[in-house]
Amino acid sequence: MSVTDTLQARLAAIYTADTGATGLNNSSSTAYVRAWFYSRDPNSDQRNSQRNWPYVVVNIAAQPMHSSACQKYRMGVQMMVYFDRQSMVNDSSATMFAVVERLRTVFHGVTPATQNDWYFSPLQIRDEREGPANGIELVQIVEFLTYATN
Repeated sequence: MSVTDTLQARLAAIYTADTGATGLNNSSSTAYVRAWFYSRDPNSDQRNSQRNWPYVVVNIAAQPMHSSACQKYRMGVQMMVYFDRQSMVNDSSATMFAVVERLRTVFHGVTPATQNDWYFSPLQIRDEREGPANGIELVQIVEFLTYATN
């Protein structure tokens, strides 16, 4: 399993386990995320037809670092959170704030568990910003940075 696939599996496990009262994976929570997609997952192409807002698409980029003794990567994790534009207008941005804040709370500082001999450093928030919007969806982007060694 590649380092990006391994990290995605760990991030998905963290999301799946976040079932507390304010959890991302708790349908009673204001921070509830209805779907979690990995951008390389073939099913992620179906996300637009489902219209299950809000949902997260995770992009992971691995940049090799010069280390002859072991494999070491600088890993950029981009979580793109998609919201229904209409409900954000009619409702408020409380849901958007709750989801983005929960992503920050759950993932910042967490060390993804070792898997397939890949060891990760704690995730650090790198950036948070608005993403591209269209007539249907609003996007918020939260970026994290971690390092991986094998």
